[in-house]
Amino acid sequence: MKHHIRKIEIFKVYRTTRVVELDDEDFRNLEECPFTGSTREEFLDYLSKINFSDTPYDLDDENSSKLSTLRESAWTEYMNTYTSGGADVWLQIGEPDESYTENGGFRTDGEAQSEY
Repeated sequence: MKHHIRKIEIFKVYRTTRVVELDDEDFRNLEECPFTGSTREEFLDYLSKINFSDTPYDLDDENSSKLSTLRESAWTEYMNTYTSGGADVWLQIGEPDESYTENGGFRTDGEAQSEY
């Protein structure tokens, strides 16, 4: 019996933008969307909900610029599991089928972890 087999590999690329320093106190007295938390985690969560392309209208230029830096800064790769030997590899069995675009044109019927 003939089968369609392919090998799959997933690896992660870790990259970062430039670092900016923000003071949560600068965000507490905003009329639009003030920060009301008290922990670092709450401040990070607060920032994650801000659209860096459309910052609160009453945020000062310096902090708006810092948020723009996070949005616009070039990415710098600092780790890649492909080059460090940390990729996950497995085999798939199935049928070529171009309608499965999110699976690379392959309908997967089964998988098995691979050592190579």
